[in-house]
Amino acid sequence: MRYIEFVYLILALMCLVFLATEWGNLPTRAMVSMLVATGIFSFMFAFRRGQRLRMEARYEAEMRELEEMEEEDDDVADRDEPEAEAPKA
Repeated sequence: MRYIEFVYLILALMCLVFLATEWGNLPTRAMVSMLVATGIFSFMFAFRRGQRLRMEARYEAEMRELEEMEEEDDDVADRDEPEAEAPKA
């Protein structure tokens, strides 16, 4: 998922480079279309990046919560085990 967001960034940069090199040769309609495409690609880059960061943070929080629950279960299991009695001689 990390690579897809950079595809959007590369496409936005390609559109900007194309616009910069062909600015005087393109009709107005094509320039507007390229600017809209650049805006959409930039938005998608930011959106996907934000989604990925939120998902990673959520995953890390869930993993920490599971580790804490496992530690609590281990502590409870240690307390519940009866102590071994010494053998009577």
